[in-house]
Amino acid sequence: MTSTPQPASVAALPLLGLFQRLIERGATLGGRDYLDGLCALEAGYGGCDPGRLRRLAEILWARTEEDHRTIAQWFAAITPLPEPALADLNEQLRQLEDRPQSQQPGPQSMPSAPGAPAPVAANPGVADAATPQDDPATPRALLAIAPASTGQGLGLPRLEANPPLLGSYGLQPRPVLQMRQLALLWRRLRRNQRLGVKQELDLQASLRARCEQGVLLRPVLRPCRRNTAKLLILADASPSMAPWLPFLKVLEASLAHGRLGDAALRWFVNVPGTTQQLSQQELLRRFAGGAVLVLSDAGSARGLQSRRRVRRTKAFLDTAADWGMQVVWINPMPAKRWIGSSAAQIEEGPVLMLPLDEANMARAVDYLRGAC
Repeated sequence: MTSTPQPASVAALPLLGLFQRLIERGATLGGRDYLDGLCALEAGYGGCDPGRLRRLAEILWARTEEDHRTIAQWFAAITPLPEPALADLNEQLRQLEDRPQSQQPGPQSMPSAPGAPAPVAANPGVADAATPQDDPATPRALLAIAPASTGQGLGLPRLEANPPLLGSYGLQPRPVLQMRQLALLWRRLRRNQRLGVKQELDLQASLRARCEQGVLLRPVLRPCRRNTAKLLILADASPSMAPWLPFLKVLEASLAHGRLGDAALRWFVNVPGTTQQLSQQELLRRFAGGAVLVLSDAGSARGLQSRRRVRRTKAFLDTAADWGMQVVWINPMPAKRWIGSSAAQIEEGPVLMLPLDEANMARAVDYLRGAC
């Protein structure tokens, strides 16, 4: 039994979600790559067969082994539509494409992908004649709510539109601070001490020995200066911090370029100090006398106020102070969102709590090194 070829518009339905997933995973793709995929479908490649679609996606969009794994996981999770439902969808698409331009549906009646919520009219009280539906230049878009995945917090609004692409568009995410900016900030955090093997010439001591003894048998050496500053970054991995996860990954990678004596990033959920890699006692002992940078919304993302969370957080801050640590709290939410949440009470701890931007990150580093 041979299957009937399906139109390219049906086959393109799963590819948009796959393309967005690849971008989220860090794939180096742009708008032109997605257009290449649509052109390949229109030329007859891929069809509606999952195996052929997967092969097409791997050829056009897979650059690394991680991209191949992402594509394989995506197609493994797709549940194929039954033949009757797929035939009905194809027939609706054919009828839609055959309609004259004046009969095309407006933004309130455009068909959406299977499973997507129905769009809501922006102003249902206005008659359809008030909107120039027959104008081809009128922008048309659907506003849908993306479903929330496990551990990723609430769904966010997204705009489903088909704007004219006049050129290539870069779709790479841009973190709040780039890798280079963070590395330069960490290099400002310095506590120089002379440690290790004596291999640097001590000119003053050598001259003093020459004057006292009359002859210098061997030069006086001393250890080189080394940065012994310790930096512990505690990053909140709770669902409310999911929008800042790409920045936190860049933050973790930048520590290798900071030339610090000891640096590490540890994850926690809601309350700092509750990490999985080390116990709180071992963590404090390792970074005793160092600097601690906490990144968390402290409940301000959802406007929550928890006495238990505030009490446990203040207990950790007191313990860190007993170990001689300087603590700065970076809250990615605007300061006006802190009011009425646990963040306002934690700020009164007291602990220096700053918003997330380049100027406040520099201020935090200056505070940690004792410059302000």
